[in-house]
Amino acid sequence: MDAIRGAIDAVRGYVVGTCSAVEEQSAVARLMNSTMRGASGDVEKIHHSMDEIAHSTRAANQRIGNVRDALRLIA
Repeated sequence: MDAIRGAIDAVRGYVVGTCSAVEEQSAVARLMNSTMRGASGDVEKIHHSMDEIAHSTRAANQRIGNVRDALRLIA
């Protein structure tokens, strides 16, 4: 009987340990999911900022071209 109780206690310990590991893994997975969603939003913001920089650069290049053309007419 003692051997059976000992085996049951050992199995109970394995089950508790496994449950704890699964709970910890779930918590880590939730944290990773949240972090990845945040990172995705940040990447979108960076993408938008890069588009704005590209637009501003094109506009500045156009204005520089206009100034260059105007200087040619004056010279």
